[in-house]
Amino acid sequence: MNQKLNGDKISNLFEKARSASEAKDFRKEREIYSQILKLEPENSIAKNKNKESLLNESENERLEGERLEAKGDIL
Repeated sequence: MNQKLNGDKISNLFEKARSASEAKDFRKEREIYSQILKLEPENSIAKNKNKESLLNESENERLEGERLEAKGDIL
């Protein structure tokens, strides 16, 4: 039964992480993947998605910097 509860909780957390990703809230997304990994440390999907989220955040910041530079709004 405990496995079923963890499975349901992990599924719910993956859904929350997907929503955070869609909202481009990458830090929140990684926090959620960390929660999944606490429950299931060997979850390869959560590990990969966590890395992917970090790359997405970096790319998003790079694109934002390019957009600001094009407008002349240097940091």
